[in-house]
Amino acid sequence: MQISADQHIFVTGACGAGKSTLARALSRQLQFPLHRLDDDPDFRQMLQYEPDLNRFTDPQRYAHWQALRRHLVEEAVRLPQPHIIEGAQILAAPELTTGHRRILVDTPLHQIIRQSLARDRAHYAGNPARYADRNPGAPGSAAARQRAIRVRQLYEGLRPEIAAFRRLPGVEIVPSRAFKTWLPRQVNGRSMG
Repeated sequence: MQISADQHIFVTGACGAGKSTLARALSRQLQFPLHRLDDDPDFRQMLQYEPDLNRFTDPQRYAHWQALRRHLVEEAVRLPQPHIIEGAQILAAPELTTGHRRILVDTPLHQIIRQSLARDRAHYAGNPARYADRNPGAPGSAAARQRAIRVRQLYEGLRPEIAAFRRLPGVEIVPSRAFKTWLPRQVNGRSMG
């Protein structure tokens, strides 16, 4: 897919699917700056309430959450030069990505759970005080099962948005298992296959 000089590349998918990994590699490959929507300070602050953000239990907070997700995409679209823009927030405002390259990282739930638990273990090993509340413990432990349930809940919450994004015209679906073969074909902002 040819992209013009003013087009961004949006990389989205479920939490833990490998979006950041693919976006970083694509940024290096294409020499585009990377813009991570998760790095926004307002979003980081809102994440502290994220486990409770549910359209049924707190509709007002959920509406605020969705508005913030959309706002982040609106701001990213206005970046002055082409960027790799990465985040699950893109799923909340897919119409804003029209005319730009769109990539959906497609990873099976069981793999997302495995990757998320491994990442949480690595974070905890590196900084136990900061990541104490996300420590999944040993594989098969009660803590690991609780973290796996939480990852599944996040995935299920995004499933309708992912399904809608998948159906948009021109969306490239990149399975996480295909990163190594897909990345070398990305040259000068053009998909070679």
